[in-house]
Amino acid sequence: MKVVILASGFGTRLREETEFRPKSMVDIWVMKALLNQQVVHFLI
Repeated sequence: MKVVILASGFGTRLREETEFRPKSMVDIWVMKALLNQQVVHFLI
């Protein structure tokens, strides 16, 4: 399965996630979670 992660802007809509970690780390966290769902291709 392939996934597209939109990674631009300031992350204001991700306030719950970006309050305690930088936005770039949120993308990594999402990718790790998706690896358990057999996602093998990421486009950021």
